[in-house]
This record gives sequence, structure tokens and C-alpha cells, in this order.
Amino acid sequence: LAIDALESWLRTANSLVEIRRSASPPVMETRLLTNYPNPFNPETWIPYELAAPADVAIEIYAATGQRVRRLELGRKRAGRYHQRALAGYWDGRDETGEPAASGVYFYLLHVVDSDEIGKGARTYVGKMTLLK
Repeated sequence: LAIDALESWLRTANSLVEIRRSASPPVMETRLLTNYPNPFNPETWIPYELAAPADVAIEIYAATGQRVRRLELGRKRAGRYHQRALAGYWDGRDETGEPAASGVYFYLLHVVDSDEIGKGARTYVGKMTLLK
């Protein structure tokens, strides 16, 4: 009896999740949003939206133009990646694990929404400040 009740509850919960997903309007344009918090210390989240499925990566650059870190986010479905658990996450460290210095950084969202390399590739840019 308890197992039947649990299965019924899970079916209801899954239905509610599907209704909620279908209730939100589709993303019409791929965009990069402002990182949160900004300024930040020691970590930040970088939200974005995808109008189509895509391979996604975020690169962090110092104001000098030197690349600090690359975050490979992988293949993502079309949708909104606003919440901390879904957005890009930077822990304020460089590729070697050392803490980045205070200053202005640029973050680039690379989106490839085609299986053919070079087709459908776009880059979006944002600016953030690391304060210690």
C-alpha cells in the first residue's frame, strides 16, 4: 500500500514538473546575462539562455587579455540557465587552481548550436569585477 501511494505521488510530481516546463514560454534568443553577484568574492554564477540545443563553454579573461580559465559546460538543451545549479560557475581561480587577483574580468559565452564545426558558432561577452 505504501509503495502504491509513493508511486502515485511520484507520477503526480512528474506531471506537475512537465506542466511547469511547458507553461514557461520558449527562449526566442540566445543571450548571456549578468553574472551574480557582481562584484563578487570569491565565486560567481554566470546565467544564460539558449534558443536551441548547443555545446556551451565559458572563458574568463583578465582585463589584460590573458585567458584565466575555461569552463566546459557541455551539450545543453534549449532553455533558461538562471539558477545557481544550472548557470556557469566560476570559483575565482585560474587554470592552475590559484586564486585570481582583484580586478575587472571579461567572460565569453561560446555557443555552437550545430554539429558542424564553424556553423552556428556565436560568442557573447560580459564584464565582471572580482573584489577581495
